[in-house]
Formats: sequence, C-alpha cells, structure tokens
Amino acid sequence: MPVTASANNIVAVHNFLKNPLIRSNFDCFFRESHRETICYLRYLRAKGYNLPMPRIGSDNPLSDLAIDILGEFFRSESDRPFAVIFDFYTRHGIIDFENTDPETLYSLFLILLKGFIRKELAALSGQEEPQIANLKRRFKDILRDPRYSSQILLSLNADIIYLQANAENLRTDAQPIYYQDLLSIAEQAYLDSKTRQEWCTEIFKIIDRSIDLQNFVRRSDLLRAVIAVNAKYSEIEGLNLSRFPLPDIAILNEAAEKARAESLGKVRINVMSRFLEKGRITPAEADLFERAAERYLIDFGHDGSADSIPDYFREIMPESYQKEYLTRYKYVFENVISEAVEYFKEILRNDSTIRHLGRYYRNEKD
Repeated sequence: MPVTASANNIVAVHNFLKNPLIRSNFDCFFRESHRETICYLRYLRAKGYNLPMPRIGSDNPLSDLAIDILGEFFRSESDRPFAVIFDFYTRHGIIDFENTDPETLYSLFLILLKGFIRKELAALSGQEEPQIANLKRRFKDILRDPRYSSQILLSLNADIIYLQANAENLRTDAQPIYYQDLLSIAEQAYLDSKTRQEWCTEIFKIIDRSIDLQNFVRRSDLLRAVIAVNAKYSEIEGLNLSRFPLPDIAILNEAAEKARAESLGKVRINVMSRFLEKGRITPAEADLFERAAERYLIDFGHDGSADSIPDYFREIMPESYQKEYLTRYKYVFENVISEAVEYFKEILRNDSTIRHLGRYYRNEKD
C-alpha cells in the first residue's frame, strides 16, 4: 500500500502499536493523530463539509474539534487499552505488529482515523443541542484558567483535570472517583454556587477535601457530569428550552441569533465608537471586547445563565491585561456588556416572530 507520510510519521505509528503503554510512544502517536485529524478536517471543510465548530471562543477551533474527536478515538475499556484502535487491526487480522510492514500499518491507520472522523462528525452535527454545546464550551473556557491543569494519564489512557496547585501531589494511589461519585459531587457543588465558574471551583474544592479519593478527574467524565446535573435542574426550574416544540425552538434560536448580531452592531456604533474616540480603548481591544460581548449574549440568550461580567474579560483578554481590569478597563468593558444585553432584550421584546412564545429566558446563574 503506497503512503505519502514521512519515515518519522510511519515510525510513530509503528512504535505505538508495538508498545502503546510507553509514554513517549503514546505522545508521538497522539501528535501524529492530531496532525492527521486537522489535515483531514481542513480537507473536508474545503470540500464544503459543514464542520460542527463553535462560532466563537477558540483561537484554533480546528484543533479543539480534533481533540474532541480524538478523545473518543483513544477510548479504553476494562483490560482493553485503546479499544477502537486495536479492535480495528484485529478485524484486519493483524496482531503481530513487530513483524508487520510499517507502511501497511500506517495506511490502515489512515483508513481507520478518517472513517472514525466522519462517524464522529456525523454524531456531533446531529446530536448536540445548543444548551449542551454552550455548557461544554463554557466549562472548557473555565478549565483553561491557570488554576487548572491537565495531562494524559497513561495508567487511565485518559485526559485528566486537576488543580494546578496539586500538580506535584496527585493522589494516584487513592480511590478513583467513579462517575456516579462525580455526579454527586457536581450536584452538591451546583447547589452551593451561583455561577458556572463558582460551580467548577466548588467541584474541585470538594475533590481536594476528599483525601481518600484521587484529586483529579477525567475531563470527559467531568463534562458528562455537569451536563447531567444542569439538565436535571433546568427541568426543575423550568429553564429548559425542551419545553417548547421543536419548530418553536428553531424560531427562538433564529431570533436570538439575529438579535445578537444586531445588538453587537449597535454596540459597535453607539458604544464602542465613543470609547475609541476618547482613546479609552484601542481598535484591537474593541475587537476583543466585542468577542467577549458575543460570548456573553450566547450564554444569556439561551436561558439567561450567563456568568459574572469579569469572567468574560478574563477569558477573552491576554493575561497581561488582567491586572489592569479594575483601574483601566472595568468601566468600559462593563458598559459594553450591559449595553449589549439591553439592546438584545429590547430587540427580542419587539420581535413579532416570537412574541406568541412569551418570555423564554430568565436569570439563573448570573
């Protein structure tokens, strides 16, 4: 089977298949998988495929999408590390990787990976609801904070999240936090918090205090748990859009999207221009503020569950700006967000296409 990969690419795949539990082998194979996934996503996009990427919130959305896909690609089961990968080769009658032609192994790897990418894209495009997508995006943003850190833990074959303060003191020998335990922790933390950032903080506080448990969790388990808890309390509090028929949800989403775009335009003309003329912000800062306002409106517009305004500044602005928030940026930034919200609500109140549905959002964790 002819391949066009370099010798290093082929060796990376071959070494992993021979000894997948050696960390250096895994790292090289992961990088190769990530690179090939991004290349294939670019190819699909060029062919007109509508990739299920967030419209905002990432400096490298293709890379983020690739990592989401690879999380499932590297899935392991009990006593079956990297089950997706090795089951594929077994189906092709290959179990002796030491004596199999490396180029053949690499060609099969590409066949497996590209087929898997298409399958995952179909699932991501067809199954993820806007509320779930927003919650996942919000938690991913929160977990980028320097207070948290992550790594691939080879013993679990999983991406784990932990407090950066515990980076040198991971309780790897303690009892694992099973998903059902994490659900209980996430629910307790939810009830003790007011915003999603506080919710995440509380989860890790509880984990840190539980000295009999490991002080880290799988990233995928954490996201599953917060989605499950959020769904439970959204139903209880009547905040879930699922109470509307599907056609009405589509109308609401379309109205919110139009209102968001119009609101940002008004903010740019009526608010941002004023601060630019006075020299309070630069054009580059204005662009970043607008991105932050868009994030805020996406969260607020779905069910009113936006976090505190400074959280969005921390997420969008470079670290060098953080120390000057109170002294230099607070007034301007909070004006931009507040005005954007007022425009947004006014536009929706006057939108005849959704007036019959009544008020569909209210403040939850704001």
